[in-house]
Amino acid sequence: FEKFWRQVRLYLHANKEVIKDDEEKILFILSCMNEGLASQWAQNVFDVAMAQKPSSFGTFEAFEKDLKSSFEDPNKQRNAQIALSNTRQGLQETAEAFFQRFELNRWTAGYTTGYDQYLMELLERNLKTDIVCTIYSQDLPADYAGWKKKAIQLDQQGRRLRSMFPTTQSRGQYVPRPQNQNTTPAVPQKTGGAQTLGQPMDIDRRRKECSCYTCGVKGHIARFCRRGQ
Repeated sequence: FEKFWRQVRLYLHANKEVIKDDEEKILFILSCMNEGLASQWAQNVFDVAMAQKPSSFGTFEAFEKDLKSSFEDPNKQRNAQIALSNTRQGLQETAEAFFQRFELNRWTAGYTTGYDQYLMELLERNLKTDIVCTIYSQDLPADYAGWKKKAIQLDQQGRRLRSMFPTTQSRGQYVPRPQNQNTTPAVPQKTGGAQTLGQPMDIDRRRKECSCYTCGVKGHIARFCRRGQ
């Protein structure tokens, strides 16, 4: 019904120079009610009006009242009040998006003026905890409008700060350095026999590099020196 009534009122407002008097407005709305219970209701209104001499559809104000009493949700306001008390800011939801939902339920619930204390209590309970704690660490706003303005401001500042200094999953975590593998070469072994210090060519090369302690000549050691014999 809310959507239908909004569309009808918008059309009437846009064509107020064409559809002027009450009867024209009523007839237009009745012509739009063509299905289900709405069609039956429109037929009843038409029949009652035509039965009068002269025919009369009454005032638009009386027609609107009868229409709403027949199709509008009788618990609309109460449901909106319950929805308002349960309107909480989501984990990733901005304060602006939260207040869009909050304001919609607030107006439908009938809390337009004179309910600041109750609305502030709802904000204390339903805004993100970090926002509420920051508000309480400063001078508290005096009314609902002040709470709304402050909450949006703090939320924007927090998001701007997080975008300037983004956190990564690896920040602050210890990442162990990979250990070096053992690079000490294994001592060559001769298969099927005792260990050797090297191949014959290696031994000959070492002898040429050594100096004799007796005569000081390279190429042999003192044990094999002829001068010391």
